Amino acid sequence: MTKLKTQPKQIILLFLQIGFYAFFFYFIADALSRSWKDLPKHIHEINYFYIFVSLILFTFSLFILSDGWLLILRTLKENLPANRHYSIYFYPKLTTYAPGGIWFILGRIHLAEKSGVPKIKTLVSLGLELIFVVASGNILFLFSHFYNGKFNILLTFFSLFLFLLSILFLSPPVFNGILNFVLKLGREKPLGKKIKFKEILIILLLHLLYWVLGGISFYILIRSIYFIPLTLKMIVTLIGIFSVAWIVGILVPFVAGGLGVTEVIMLGLLSVIFPLSIASLVPILNRVVSIISDVTSVALVWVYNRFSST
Repeated sequence: MTKLKTQPKQIILLFLQIGFYAFFFYFIADALSRSWKDLPKHIHEINYFYIFVSLILFTFSLFILSDGWLLILRTLKENLPANRHYSIYFYPKLTTYAPGGIWFILGRIHLAEKSGVPKIKTLVSLGLELIFVVASGNILFLFSHFYNGKFNILLTFFSLFLFLLSILFLSPPVFNGILNFVLKLGREKPLGKKIKFKEILIILLLHLLYWVLGGISFYILIRSIYFIPLTLKMIVTLIGIFSVAWIVGILVPFVAGGLGVTEVIMLGLLSVIFPLSIASLVPILNRVVSIISDVTSVALVWVYNRFSST
């Protein structure tokens, strides 16, 4: 019986992840412990209906995101039926927080290959999805940043840099050129027709809708424990905070699902407008809602497949 050897790189990666998690969660736990006694002053009652609505809206936004991935696949001339693409997209979500942070990606590649989609095209589609997710969320964060007139210099430069990169990459000549180059490297035929700006814009708008719904869900979640006014400025602000926190979490390598990173960014930005006790509790609640939404979406797809096959 052969023994699986653990590579030194894997051990180092595991320790890096543990170090990341320990640092970020210490930061959050410290803020929460320092403000714990103030929570009763700010939370008078919990509105469970609002939490439920937030969960439903967050789950629905995930299906919008999955449809964005389907459109990306179609630009690569890969057509999947709705029930199949949902299975490929959502089932691997159960591995989001597994050590390594890549099982979600590998799972999608494996399931897509079983449905006849070449590995290189799935990999390209995942790369494009990341670009659209980051570009759309970053646009909303910049909009909220300039709309409110309050600037965090570091985040502003970071977002402007990503925005310029996004504009460059999503311009049709660059987009088509890079896409065909990558397909050639993967020994796939280049796309016969060029992808038009209209097609790119539709995919971008769908991802913008994902962030807007997620941000509104975020607002409702906060409203479930703490009174905040229903104003355009507040909603725009929270959509921006929600977007940039998740984007930074996505972009930090070796951290599965942005766990810890997203929460720290949220805590830092929310503490500017809310009491520290609320600002430190909300990121934890947001993560719980996110995990439940992932599990709910998988369950919904499973039920859909079960009944559609009978």
